[in-house]
Amino acid sequence: GLGYDSRTVRLLGGAQKAVKELHGRLPNNAKDMEANIPGTGGYSAGAISSIVSNHLFPVVVIFRQNYLSAQCLSGS
Repeated sequence: GLGYDSRTVRLLGGAQKAVKELHGRLPNNAKDMEANIPGTGGYSAGAISSIVSNHLFPVVVIFRQNYLSAQCLSGS
């Protein structure tokens, strides 16, 4: 499909790494999250870090902008 199966497997691997190697603790910032937890890209790392640390991290949703641009151009 849309790659959700492989993304789920990668996130599960990241959760397992956090439990085994980081004693169940996730990094408290998006940069370290993305670098150290498999399956997290910039969007996921920012979202998860915001929840974990109770701080806001900027998250850019590019596909929505592209979708809206395509809709405007097509006249839909």
